Amino acid sequence: MLNLSKSVYYYQSFQDHQVEEDVLRQKAEQHPQEGFWKAFGRLRQEGQPCNHKRVYRIYKVLGLNLRRKAKKRLLTRLQQPLQVPEQLNHT
Repeated sequence: MLNLSKSVYYYQSFQDHQVEEDVLRQKAEQHPQEGFWKAFGRLRQEGQPCNHKRVYRIYKVLGLNLRRKAKKRLLTRLQQPLQVPEQLNHT
């Protein structure tokens, strides 16, 4: 009827992300200005084997992702003609 196989219908995910969630929350509290890649690097330094795609998915679900800062615009300079020297430099 639904064009689904039985295995898809009865599939249950067995992944437990609780360890990664706790560690990511802890890293975000300790270093609030650092983004995902810094937190991921700290996880790897602590010796936790983790896939960056999985950790990023958990990071986004927890709402830890930071807003990107916009570039500061420089003021427009007034264009002025170059000054032409009247004579050569004498020493």
